[in-house]
Amino acid sequence: MHTLEAAPEKTSPMSVHPNQQWNYNMIKAPEAWEVTPGSSSTKIAVLDTGIDSNHPNLKNLVNTSLGKSFVGGTTSDGNGHGTHVSGTIASYGNVSGVMQEATLIPVKVLSDSGSGSMYGIQQGIAYAASVDADVINMSLGGGGYDQGMEEAIQAANNQGTIVVAASGNDGIGSVSYPAAYDGAIAVGSVTSSKTRSSFSNYGSALDVMAPGSDIYSTVPNGGYATMSGTSMATPHVSGVMGLIRSANPNVSVSQARNILNNTAQPAGPALQYGHGIVDAQAAVQAASPLSR
Repeated sequence: MHTLEAAPEKTSPMSVHPNQQWNYNMIKAPEAWEVTPGSSSTKIAVLDTGIDSNHPNLKNLVNTSLGKSFVGGTTSDGNGHGTHVSGTIASYGNVSGVMQEATLIPVKVLSDSGSGSMYGIQQGIAYAASVDADVINMSLGGGGYDQGMEEAIQAANNQGTIVVAASGNDGIGSVSYPAAYDGAIAVGSVTSSKTRSSFSNYGSALDVMAPGSDIYSTVPNGGYATMSGTSMATPHVSGVMGLIRSANPNVSVSQARNILNNTAQPAGPALQYGHGIVDAQAAVQAASPLSR
């Protein structure tokens, strides 16, 4: 007879940090965790300023040996942005990510000052795909159309890697690159009242929305902070894509994208809200091989 014991690091839906309850309830993450909390075999590449791999809510999830820096130095985070984004994708303990189990891969394509090159980001995409990342999170934007970047994203898709990117924070009616490429899932930001954040770019290239105003997450040196931006909305969607892949590793990139779009919660006009606000529970149920 086996006695079943709850793993101590799991966050039960009842114990989500008070500062995180609104955003995780909005996307129905606690309900999704009843299907799957994620999986250590699901790999999420965070193309950003690096990750603080010693953070008490992240350290069990970050694989630094799979990580790589394209801006020199290590994959540690001297900026804070990448660690905040990572904590929303996957973390555990007194704060939680959308996933409570995952492998986070730090792919440092932005320096500690937060800037990077088009070529470095392109290299980061190719690298993440080469280590079989299930999902690439790009909470970054800038520059115009670039054929090399478009081809890198398409190649990643072809290798089975889902690419998720921020729509941009200019408050204008066009989605910024790289989110605007067909191969990327463009994520906009909503507030706690489910309305588009004033800074969130919108337009025909927008796919889905997620909470992005006043998001509480991890920052370097064991800290926590509240940040706003489509950068904060994007990891919610990457986390849901990770849950989809955890529930069913055989879901293809196009299937995952269709599930995400078809299960999103209607929120308003498509030009402003895409398919709507991401619904983790409905997405994971649709992906699950046991779903009817």
